[in-house]
Amino acid sequence: MKYMKSTVVAMAGLVLATATSRAALTDVETVNNGEASLLTIMNNQYGAGNFARVDDTSDIQWTTGGSGAASFIAIYSGAAQTLSTTDLGSLTPSGNPAPIFSVPASTINSTVVPPVTVFTPANSPFLFLDKPTGSVSAYSSSDPSLNTPIIDPATGLAVLDRMVTFLLTGAAYAATPTYVIAFEDGNDFDYNDLVVQVSGVAPVPESTTIVAGALLLLPFGAGALRGFRKNRIA
Repeated sequence: MKYMKSTVVAMAGLVLATATSRAALTDVETVNNGEASLLTIMNNQYGAGNFARVDDTSDIQWTTGGSGAASFIAIYSGAAQTLSTTDLGSLTPSGNPAPIFSVPASTINSTVVPPVTVFTPANSPFLFLDKPTGSVSAYSSSDPSLNTPIIDPATGLAVLDRMVTFLLTGAAYAATPTYVIAFEDGNDFDYNDLVVQVSGVAPVPESTTIVAGALLLLPFGAGALRGFRKNRIA
């Protein structure tokens, strides 16, 4: 188990190093409909400066040494949301439990310590999947290639990426890498439709940048991610 935990910690370092060298970040739109923005949700829950965006090329596949833990943080959606893990290339929930949990449609931003659901993916690496009920999007996978393009009215561009990820950097999470995954189920791209904290898992860096990330870790250590860039298709 110690080896497995070390692997998750190492993956977290590689993701941050990769992100530092090559940031590719999907835009998160500012909310203008009275909802809490994703940044507000993160600040309320963890405090400003205690989290960093993960490169969106590095949060597609995830790995675990056994079981992970998931906690509901927020939902701002008129659709119920169901979180699951799936095998690579699949939109079918797998693992135990399958799904991990469901949340009814609401507008909730919890600032208390949420209950934890322990889950075990059927295979590793795996994908995260959010299935809303009665929304614009039938599903939102951590793998953009499995998502149906949805047009962003603000830009006229089709968007495939419907999950963004943060690494929690506060002292409380130093020993156990912990992430927040945030999903988009519609076409306003505020990524506050389902916000979940996960631990015991780590994103797998994009294969073409793992070597670069490892080299950065050797002389410099992992640095926090700065900067934003659109991850959209024409």
